[in-house]
Amino acid sequence: MKNLNTYFKAIAVMVFIALVFYTCKKDSNIKTGIFGTWVNTIHYSKAQLYAQTFVFNTDSTVQISHTVVDSASGNMLGYQYLSNGKFRLNGDQLKLYKLVSLRDTIANTYYLPANQLTAMKKDTLQTYTIKINADGNSFYFYYPPCPPYANCIGQLNFIKKK
Repeated sequence: MKNLNTYFKAIAVMVFIALVFYTCKKDSNIKTGIFGTWVNTIHYSKAQLYAQTFVFNTDSTVQISHTVVDSASGNMLGYQYLSNGKFRLNGDQLKLYKLVSLRDTIANTYYLPANQLTAMKKDTLQTYTIKINADGNSFYFYYPPCPPYANCIGQLNFIKKK
């Protein structure tokens, strides 16, 4: 009987260790999948693109920029928004925190050089629900359900830059 109890305890410990390693590996794969540069572009006009970019670094820092790009040349014309901070990814929850943000606050401007942006109040925490595609080349921000007759965005798609 004593050997049987020892046997079951050993099996329980091995199952626990296997679960811990499986869980750690799974979380690691999800987190490493976010590292890199991700871009969402929208055509404002034939001449200009709006590009929203997230750069997730291995040291848990993130840079976020909203830029205007010349469609023909691909050259960046200026910034609408620029932010630096930290991120944490837990499952499908992306948390951005300690964000220091700069924004175009000048009336009737569409974009500015980075040195002309205005510092904004620090954001303490922003939480998003995201999904990284199985191929690892895109992810989506999911927004809460939109009420009837409202003009809402259901999701934003970001493509990983190579």
